[in-house]
Amino acid sequence: MVRTAVQAILFDLDETLILEKPIAIRALEQTGQRASAAAGVRPPELRDRVLERAGELWRSTPVIDYCRRVGISSWEGLWPGFAGEDENLAWLREWAPTYRFESWSRALKDLSVDDKKLAQMLADEFVETRTGLFEHFPETTEILDELNGTVRLVLATNGASDLQRLKLETSGLAGYFDDVLVSADIGFAKPHPIFYEKAIRLAGVGPEQILMVGDNIRKDVGGAQAAGIRGIWVNRKDREPGEVQPFAEIGNLLELRDFL
Repeated sequence: MVRTAVQAILFDLDETLILEKPIAIRALEQTGQRASAAAGVRPPELRDRVLERAGELWRSTPVIDYCRRVGISSWEGLWPGFAGEDENLAWLREWAPTYRFESWSRALKDLSVDDKKLAQMLADEFVETRTGLFEHFPETTEILDELNGTVRLVLATNGASDLQRLKLETSGLAGYFDDVLVSADIGFAKPHPIFYEKAIRLAGVGPEQILMVGDNIRKDVGGAQAAGIRGIWVNRKDREPGEVQPFAEIGNLLELRDFL
């Protein structure tokens, strides 16, 4: 892949700029403290049961193909509002209260606690707790401060639009980006070619002038490179890339300086 001057950078959000699943785990455990006080269950056990039951319910829905196509996970489904006009989002929006209640209710029953009032309280409290918990990687704001105004920055993320934009806003990162592309807005997630076609248009330059920075070797790097974009793999855990060979591999976002 020919190396030319970088004019735009596409950034993934979850596990690239901010932590996602570890924060969801933390919110589940914090919520579980209420169940511990009320019913004597252990928060780690309840956390595991909620994730298991939520996953089962999520996979049973008639919109599971849509969720997979746009990249909405079962644990993420426990708290967003699913705003949007798509009929699949409308279905999720209507089902969400039932989904949240049933996830917690079934998890409690697994631990011999049959308490609908407690299940509803935990479902509601998790939404509030998770909404208030965000953490970005230590170097995130430093590198974005350096890049701000020097290249065009586009957030390119999979997931529900309202959820991803809330994460961006609450984490304090929204002001850094010239544009935001969320998979649910267009109906296709990374690594689909349509996602990257749209990302290139938002970047406003040719693919050879763009970097894609993300932690997922297949979705972020493989999808980008199939579109002619140089993919930089954020590999903080010293994983093996497999069949996809990234343009470059970094363990810290500050290493992006070497490619500008």
